[in-house]
Amino acid sequence: MNNAAKLHSNLIIVVNDNQMAIDKDQGGLYQGLKELRDTNGKAENNIFKFMGLDYKYVADGNDLQTMIDAFKEVKNIDHPIVLHVNTLKGKGYQPAVEDKMDWHWQPPFDIKTGELKEHKNTESYSDAILTELGHQIDDGVPVVALNAAIPGVFNLKKFQAKYPDHYFDVGIAEQDSITTAVAMATAGARPVVFQNSTFLQRAYDQLIHDMALNDAPVVMIVRGGTIATNSATHQGTFDISMISNLPNIEYLAPTNVEELISMLKWALSQTEQPVIIREPEKKLLHGEVSQDDYSVIHYDVAHEGSEVAIMAVGDFWQLGLDVCDQLQKKLNINATLINPKSLTGIDQNYLHHLSENHDVVVTLEDGNVSGGFGETISRYYGPKAMKVLNFGAPREFADNVPLEVLYDWYHLKPEQIVDDIEEVIHAL
Repeated sequence: MNNAAKLHSNLIIVVNDNQMAIDKDQGGLYQGLKELRDTNGKAENNIFKFMGLDYKYVADGNDLQTMIDAFKEVKNIDHPIVLHVNTLKGKGYQPAVEDKMDWHWQPPFDIKTGELKEHKNTESYSDAILTELGHQIDDGVPVVALNAAIPGVFNLKKFQAKYPDHYFDVGIAEQDSITTAVAMATAGARPVVFQNSTFLQRAYDQLIHDMALNDAPVVMIVRGGTIATNSATHQGTFDISMISNLPNIEYLAPTNVEELISMLKWALSQTEQPVIIREPEKKLLHGEVSQDDYSVIHYDVAHEGSEVAIMAVGDFWQLGLDVCDQLQKKLNINATLINPKSLTGIDQNYLHHLSENHDVVVTLEDGNVSGGFGETISRYYGPKAMKVLNFGAPREFADNVPLEVLYDWYHLKPEQIVDDIEEVIHAL
């Protein structure tokens, strides 16, 4: 808006004011918008005019003819103008009007009843996280939860209801959530920031200059880090590449709920560095926990074999199990299966000894291979004889492609991975 005021052209800025973000509006800006709505656009407190812009209020933005008339009126204007349009979020579908936050996004549902076609699991990784944060608060730990307008993604409304003084929604401002968390951590609180992978790029500057550079002991939970069927604007494949290459940050990828909570407890107990945990997206798994201190990188070996080693990151743990099974059946190879846990460092001692009885290392990650975990392993083995195969997503924007098609394109089906391994073995 600051730069728009300098223009001498018919720039038309449409402000869709439906009194909502994804959840309820947050912050002082919306008080001024409410004054404008309540006065039919005539309130003296007008941020748009203050910024040097012309202004027109449209009281019923859900009426098609009203909007057509408004655009006709301003389409040939010779200076910048704001059309402040009052709308009702969800209008036309009553369930969306009554529950605006939940209906900002929904999986497939019955349009007549509003009932979901697939019911959510009774167990979830998000609920496990919130239960642990509740335990921490009850034990006197100064935990605070922050998110940027997406409480529904993490079931945070339940947390807010029980611990309202420990919950902050900064609105659609991922940058602010990071900087605020850094300030809180510096002051002695234990902030836990909930971020969606596809929105995290908005806060990349704050990740570097505020959080990483200052070694601020912020804890962050990242959801949505996965190869998915979403549109090109909502890709969850880049968070490993974005985060794992930053200094001073530990990025952890649990394979099951017990491991997730163990990592969270450690992250909240230490004050040396920022710790980010990649919340799994696929079916909830239970499993063993091998350590409670993640300051030293130590790979878990679920099965010790030879010739081929499979390193399955986080949500691709089940894929790793399936690949090992296929290798045994098709090639009679008893593969080693490894849970790396850390996305930011390597267990050099284990990788050194792995080469004693293995010829091929395979990395599986639910994200972009460019700058990802697999390339870290490839870099380590670069001067050595070990062959390394990296599986994940290529450097591209997928756009509403079915997941089974993406997996086929990216060679992420177990039989495809085994075929690629066989080709490498035959070339040795």
